Amino acid sequence: MNGIIEKIKNKTARNTRTNPEWVRLFEENQGIELRNISESFMGNCQYEGKSIVSYAFVLLSAIAKEKEITQGAFFLNFDREGNEILRFISGYAMPDPDNVVDILEIGEGIPGQVAKDGKMVNISEIPVDCFQISSGLGQARPSSLLVVPIKSEGKVIAVLELSSFRKFDENDTDFFETISPMVASKILQIKTNMNN
Repeated sequence: MNGIIEKIKNKTARNTRTNPEWVRLFEENQGIELRNISESFMGNCQYEGKSIVSYAFVLLSAIAKEKEITQGAFFLNFDREGNEILRFISGYAMPDPDNVVDILEIGEGIPGQVAKDGKMVNISEIPVDCFQISSGLGQARPSSLLVVPIKSEGKVIAVLELSSFRKFDENDTDFFETISPMVASKILQIKTNMNN
């Protein structure tokens, strides 16, 4: 689907000078199409249980299939004695989940900074000594890291940290901006269900 959108974007770029009205209509419809793709994606990772850990696993697995991530982490915002922290909840293809940093202060590391600023970070030049992605066939450095704030009413309630062997592009960032409120809504629904 992303390939189709990219071809249409390229055609749009060629037609920009000749038909600005067509471009305006295309951009409006592209937003509708992105919402449809995002809603379809969210439908594929349905979860009706009462466990945020299980939902985080389902979500990361669905993102891995949809966006070719090779590793992912889901952090949830918690209140600890009046201070907000991020707590690692679930991971996808983590090399050693028992040695993952369990708690990050707001502003600590990239996920903590994303929680503080509320803005997505897309890093396309990963330092050689940063981290490796492991498989049964070996290890390699990712090409890209995307850290996504999940917001409800302007407040970051969770953070996704995703890596891939391919570079995350504008289609990817648009996708995650679109699903963020849907993911936030699901998290709040699960929290409500946990309390009932």
